[in-house]
Amino acid sequence: MSSIASAGREEPLVEALYWNAQVCACGANDETEHAISKAKSLLNFATKQHLYSQAITANLLLADINIYKGLKFSEKFALEANQLLHHWNIDSTKKDSLKLEVYYRLAHVYIHKKEGEKAAQIILEQQNYAQQNENEALKIQAVNNLAQLYWEWPGQEENARQWTKSLYDYYKKTGQNNRLFIAAYILADVHLMMKDTIGSIKYVNEAERLQEDLQVYTSYMYWLALKKHALGLLTDNGFIQLLDSHFNNRLFLPVALVDLHKAAINMKAGHLNIAGYYISSAKKNGMDSLGSCFGFFDYLKAEYYLQRKNYGNAIIAFEELKSKAEVQGDRDKFLQALMGLSKAYEGRGDYKTANRFFGRYYEIRDSLNKLNSNAKVAFLEVQNQKLQIQNERKLNGQLLHRHRLYSIIIILTLLSIGGYILYSHRLRQLQLQNQLAGEKTSKILAETGYRHKLNELIFSTLRSQMNPHFIFNALNTIQNFVYFNDKKSASGYLGKFSQLIRKILDSSNKETITLEEEIEILKLYTEIEKARFGDSFNVIIDIDPRLDQEYILIPPMLIQPYVENSIKHGVFHLQGVKTLMLTIKEAEEKDIIEVIIDDNGIGRDRSREINKNRIAHQSFATVANEKRIELINQTADKKTRLKIIDKLNIDGSSAGTTVIIHIPMVFCSLAPTPLKTDYYVKNNYN
Repeated sequence: MSSIASAGREEPLVEALYWNAQVCACGANDETEHAISKAKSLLNFATKQHLYSQAITANLLLADINIYKGLKFSEKFALEANQLLHHWNIDSTKKDSLKLEVYYRLAHVYIHKKEGEKAAQIILEQQNYAQQNENEALKIQAVNNLAQLYWEWPGQEENARQWTKSLYDYYKKTGQNNRLFIAAYILADVHLMMKDTIGSIKYVNEAERLQEDLQVYTSYMYWLALKKHALGLLTDNGFIQLLDSHFNNRLFLPVALVDLHKAAINMKAGHLNIAGYYISSAKKNGMDSLGSCFGFFDYLKAEYYLQRKNYGNAIIAFEELKSKAEVQGDRDKFLQALMGLSKAYEGRGDYKTANRFFGRYYEIRDSLNKLNSNAKVAFLEVQNQKLQIQNERKLNGQLLHRHRLYSIIIILTLLSIGGYILYSHRLRQLQLQNQLAGEKTSKILAETGYRHKLNELIFSTLRSQMNPHFIFNALNTIQNFVYFNDKKSASGYLGKFSQLIRKILDSSNKETITLEEEIEILKLYTEIEKARFGDSFNVIIDIDPRLDQEYILIPPMLIQPYVENSIKHGVFHLQGVKTLMLTIKEAEEKDIIEVIIDDNGIGRDRSREINKNRIAHQSFATVANEKRIELINQTADKKTRLKIIDKLNIDGSSAGTTVIIHIPMVFCSLAPTPLKTDYYVKNNYN
């Protein structure tokens, strides 16, 4: 009797999962409605029987299926699943697994809705949750979710690569080749997005090898062919032949999908008559009923009319694309439609309407960029196991290993002495130049602005004094790395240190450097500091993509002292995971850069208590920097502002420190105009 009841309970779940798989396979509208009906039947059944697990699963199925109907519907069911979790008063591995799936669906929706801050908060909660759980299966599930989410999130390619590589290594180690195949495919796509052609080809070849070994004939064959085509490993003709043969009769593809790819390739080659034939053929074969591919079909159709200068039909087609994208909440396709409408009306000579759509395109695009730039994510990495490295060290010859480390220490010591001599010489040159300039122009300074010129001299002296202080801190960090790690890693960081020395030397005699150069120095410095702490120290650098880094000028070494202070006096004494986040973005105030240095360290009060017996423990660079800001503000129209916030937990203990710097934007003479007109629309055939 119990087995019959159990079978009855499982039947709706099995059927709903089957129809969800059908939707994921093809995305057809009729299959979508069927899948929704089955999932709702499961939800009603589970609700009446008070089966929390099945009810949560049904809501997750509905969240997945409704991606094709609209993001707001998908969000609704994901939130209902989350609410059911809170009412489910039981602790179990099953509940934990479902909780991770709910987090994944919510973050997935917010990423595609361009609500970056919400997505970041959920991802952070998922990472913390997974790291506190000792269950290996749950940890791998969380890593898999994070790899998928970062893969979908524009601008997070490096995080996607790191998390997917962790997943890839785990599956390779455990021999799970079926999952290793999917991880290899994602890595191929991520490297392609990062413009790393060699890395992408490597993982494409790996995925193909695994596919042949496993005899896996799924839609991934089609996606791999797309990647090979994009990488130039498949010619246009070779790609079409694969589609026509349905991958040698191993993978069924809708005829309409093959027609649509032929249309796109011919349109790219300028063969508009042939492209039009295949677009019509795709429509006859039902391509416009495939919900998951509506943007591909509708955009090609509209673009075809536009290239044929059939502006009336182009306007109708782009309006249809805009309406569908608005219903689904797909803002990327919505932007494509707006730009297409602007071009079509411009072609008709209706410049007023064309400018209206053009203005709306840039208004929405800029608002989306601002939403993405406000995402403040503390990206915590899963700690990598060091047991294998430790065992290898024990097996290696200790005396030889120690000799190599001592050799590196000697080299670093010589470099530090050489660096100090070089900086001392440079400092004496600057002091002599300042003295000579002061003697020659003392009368002019007194008559035409003594204070202004004097500030410039003091400004140069302070900057030149700071640089040796910073270099010696960096050298100490590298030396610590050498003592506690192997030769190969030390050599790598020695190279980074050399780059750092050169960049600081280049900037030492400049009044301003580009924001791009300052960010490069910060990245090198934090990478060297990260080596000191190992995997317990996370550094996240989030740069606003709207900033023209190569054209914006700022005073050199203005940000670094506060990053240094955050590390040396903030996270250094913290037990556990140390996190430093550096955010550089456009402030709400016009023409102002906002720099946020946020850490989860011990706080200023605790740091002062630890260092109270030390002499002059306060960072010289920080004190000098405050004087620099005072001097800059005496002659600047817009002021550089500094704010330090002591964060507190609910119990009153320190939660870290946040430093906020507002720096006025100054553009070099070669900077382009702020508004960049871009008629380029992204698709699979750039």
